[in-house]
Formats: sequence, C-alpha cells, structure tokens
Amino acid sequence: MLEALAAYGAPNLRSWANRTIRPEPRTVRPTEDEARRCLACSDLGLRWVLTCALDVGLRHQTAIALTPRHLLTGQIVTATKRGRVVTLPITPRIRDLIELARPYVGEEDVRIVDLLNDRRAVQGRHTIGERWVRWKKQAGLRPDLRIHDLRRDAAHRVYAASKDVRQVQGLLGHEKPITTLQYLHIASPQVEAESVTKSLIKEVA
Repeated sequence: MLEALAAYGAPNLRSWANRTIRPEPRTVRPTEDEARRCLACSDLGLRWVLTCALDVGLRHQTAIALTPRHLLTGQIVTATKRGRVVTLPITPRIRDLIELARPYVGEEDVRIVDLLNDRRAVQGRHTIGERWVRWKKQAGLRPDLRIHDLRRDAAHRVYAASKDVRQVQGLLGHEKPITTLQYLHIASPQVEAESVTKSLIKEVA
C-alpha cells in the first residue's frame, strides 16, 4: 500500500513512520526529603494513597479502591487496571494506617481511604488529586511531582536491592517485562538482556 502511494508521488510514508519521535519516558522521582514530606501528610486519606505508592508501588486509583477485604490474608491482594492479580506485603507504615482506620465488623467493603477520612466518602481520584495539589503547596514539594512518581520510586528501590526485573514486574503488576524495563529506564540492550536473562534463569530454577 505504502509503495503504491509512493509510485504516485506520495512521500515515503514508511520512512516517515520509522522516524516518528516517541516521547521520552518520565524519569521524575521524589528525593528522600520529598518522600518524608509525603509521608508526613496530615490528610490521612491522602497519606494512605501516598504510602501505598511509595512502599509497594500501587497506582493511586488502586490504593483508593482498597477495602479491608483486600487485606484479610495479612497481605494486600488486589488487581491491576488490566485485571492481573497482585499480592503485596503490608509494610509497617501501611499497617499503622490500617490501625488508624479501625475497620469495624460489617465494614469489610468500606474503602480504607474513606475510613481514614472519618468515614466520609472520598469522591474518586479527582478529589485526591485536588488534595495532593494542596498538600504539595503546603509541604513545599515540587509542583511537577506526581503521585505516580512515587510508584516509580518504589520500582527503582526494589530493582536496586534485587537487580531482578521479574520481581519489579510482579510488584507493579506489569503484563510484560519490557514495560518494566521502560519504567526502570534500562536502555542499553546489553543491560536489558543480562537483566532479563538473570530473571528468567531464577524463574526456571
């Protein structure tokens, strides 16, 4: 098709398509000081979302949706936006917030973010976003810092400790390792190959 169009004088579309510039992946991560200020948030519902992102790499939409029923096994068991089930540890900071939420019998399906919000319903991610903007100003955080950047930081910290792409992939709930590699900004083909090979060898063993 492209060749036929070229025969009639159309520009070389295949060459143009191959030269299409892809946007660079986002690399912003919080500094240690910014992470501490995130975790000092006085808004407990927002702090829950920020802590889940920083500690176990949860998307903020997923953290907002969590209820005590997701924690009944002593771990966080939830699904990614594509339906992939992930099991994550309950860190000490997450456990502290669960204890503050104090879910009663019969509240297994009430969102933890609402329990921490004095049992008032938080109206979705947009409300959390507005509260995040306010907290950034109050805490002196960079205006361009996003909640998703905290998730990226969790991924980098796990990879720095394990050098295992599959472990990071499991944490983030990615369907394909290549998505995780892009998240980690592993650009060198050699590094990518070594990292994936190491992970696959561990998986087979």
